[in-house]
Formats: sequence, C-alpha cells, structure tokens
Amino acid sequence: MDILRKNNRHLITLVIVLAVVWIGLLFSQYHLAKRAFSNQRELFQARLDDVVGESLDRIDTMDLVVIDAYLSSKLSQNGFPESYELGVFCEDSSFHYLSKGANAQSLLEEGFQYNLLTISDEEAHLDTLYIYFPDIEQRFHWDVVISYTIITLFLVLILLCFVGFVLLFQKQRKTNAFRERMVHNMAHELKTPITSIGLATQLLLDESLELEKAEEQSYVRMISDEAKTMEGLVDEALAVFRNNKLKRERQEVFIHKLLKTVTEVHRLSLNECHGEVVFDFQAQNDLVFGDVVHLANSFSNLIDNAIKYRNGDPKITISTRNVGETIEIRFADNGIGIDKSNQKLIFEPFVRINTDNEHYVKGYGLGLNYVWQIVEYHKGTIKVESELGKGTTFIMSLPLKTK
Repeated sequence: MDILRKNNRHLITLVIVLAVVWIGLLFSQYHLAKRAFSNQRELFQARLDDVVGESLDRIDTMDLVVIDAYLSSKLSQNGFPESYELGVFCEDSSFHYLSKGANAQSLLEEGFQYNLLTISDEEAHLDTLYIYFPDIEQRFHWDVVISYTIITLFLVLILLCFVGFVLLFQKQRKTNAFRERMVHNMAHELKTPITSIGLATQLLLDESLELEKAEEQSYVRMISDEAKTMEGLVDEALAVFRNNKLKRERQEVFIHKLLKTVTEVHRLSLNECHGEVVFDFQAQNDLVFGDVVHLANSFSNLIDNAIKYRNGDPKITISTRNVGETIEIRFADNGIGIDKSNQKLIFEPFVRINTDNEHYVKGYGLGLNYVWQIVEYHKGTIKVESELGKGTTFIMSLPLKTK
C-alpha cells in the first residue's frame, strides 16, 4: 500500500516536471518565433531601403501622386509585387496624402518610415513617408505561426514519446511487481495443502496407529482434495505468467459452509496441538458473489495464523453477523496477541513482527498481505483488534450478493 502511494507521488512529481518543461519550451519557442519575425522584417526593410532611397534621390518633383506612381513602378521592377499603401505624414501630426484604400492607423503602427524633404515657395519642411505592405505583413505572421506550429508539434511528439516511455516503464514495473507478488502468494497458498498432505500421509504410514476404514478413507479424500487444490494453484500461477493477469472466476459462495470446509482442512493440525474451533453463526444471509478459492485461502490463512501464534492450546472462535448489506466475519483467538504499534503494519508485505514465539513464526511475512489483497478484490474491508497476551481478532467484512 505504501509502495503504491509512493509510486503515485513519483508519477505526480513527474507530471509536474513535464508540465514545467513544456511551458518553458513554449515560452522559448515563442521568443524564437518573435525573433524570426523581427529578422524577416529587417531583411525585407533592408531591400526596401535600397529601392526607396534610390527612387527618392531621382525624383525631382513634389507631386505626391507622381511619387506614388514612380515608387510603384520601381518596387515592381525590384521584386516587390505585393500591393502597398502609402501616406505622407506632415509636421502638424496628420496625413496630407494617402494612397487609395490606405489605412492611416496601419501606416503609423506597421509601416516603413522614410524622411521626405518637402520644399515649397514659402518654406521647406521635413515630412515622413510611410509605406505599408499588408500582404507581406500577413505572410510574415503566417510564416512565424507555421514554423511555431511545426516546432510545437515536434516538441509535443517528443514529450508524448517520453511520456509513453515512462508509462511503459511504469507498466513493466507493475507487471514485474504483480508477478513477484503472485509468486509469493502462490507459495504461501501451497503451504497449507502441503502441510495437510504431509500430516495425512504420516498418519496413514504410521503402523502403530490402528485406523478404521472410514478414517483411512477420510485421510485419502483429504489428500486427493488438497492435491487438486495444489494443481489448481499451479495452473493459476502458469496463467499469470502467460497473461500477466490473474484469472479469477466469481460464483455464489455460502460463507458458513466454506468456513466449515476450510476448518476441516486444519483438523489434523488442530488435533495435534489440542486446539478447537467454535462457530457462532448469527448471520441470516451468508451468500456472497466471489472467488471461492481465494476466499478459502484467506480464511485458511487466518486460521493457520491462530494455530501458529498460539499461547498454549489454541481456541479459535469464528462468528458471523449481518451488518447492513455485508457479512462480518470474526476470527478470534487466545494467542500471543499483537502490540498496538505493530497492528498498522501487519498487512504490509514482508513485514515480520518480532515475538517470543520464534519457532512458530516461519514464512516471508506475506500471508496477511495476501488476505488484504483478496478482501480488497471483493470490495470488502479487514481490520484487527488485539492486545498482547490476550489474543487477536481479525474482523473481515464482505458485501453480500445483491439481487
């Protein structure tokens, strides 16, 4: 659980970093686009300066209509075929000449400026000649927009490739973690049938015991049932590695019947340590829709823990009751108990609680994590109540099958 939360935090951090990098690249490309626009305009103006400067030097009339016509001819001859607007701005802050269709505002804001010395009979004054190319300005803008768009799409492609790589890496990590978890879970699940088969085999081979025919048959059936369980677990493990996912088949499960069946599997272990199981079934509705194999294994795990972490002769009380639309299952034992500081950790994988009962504590600390996973898969909850030296109660809640 902590690992999942840590991975989520890393993913959020990565997204934030990518967003910051993306915004930085956008601003960088925006400034580059502005610089490209400025460079295009400067190159165009340099060419224009040569043509306009030479034309104004050769004009010996102050007739603005003639100047307009002459400039139009020269610009066309020198590769400026675009239409333009022309205006002469005098010292009194107004245009006293505008070519046909010229826009005064566009001339002032985006037009190219040239000094024009006007000499009349009364005085000489310096005016400003404005030339504005609407088509070429739009082309400048479109060139910048297109280049900016191409660069932006290229950056998007790079970022998408990077994000895809990160997601693929995360998926691969999850797949590997899932496989490892399932291997550990399967190994833990196999312990119970192997133990049961071993005990039953020892009893059958013990010549000092005089077993009745019915007892022998019950042990043989137990070995057969547990062998089938192991076969199913092995097939399931192989399916996990072929498909990278666990195939779970849901069906109607009667919890009371399943609890009694699972308890019988541990009958030999209980008899060996003089333990007993007491049932207190108060639930009126015990029908759930779930995976019978994994539910059975989770119940078996809790019973097995109660036997392993015993304090003297184990006594296990399994009780049920209905709470709303759920069935609450309690596994209470009289074992060694769990300290409160460790109760929040017991459902984490690979967590081992140090006890004074070391010879009973064997395994990899995966059993209760497996139980938590199965309960979560069934949309249920599980919690623990315990006190050192006074036993432990696991409280599992599973949703009932709805109509």
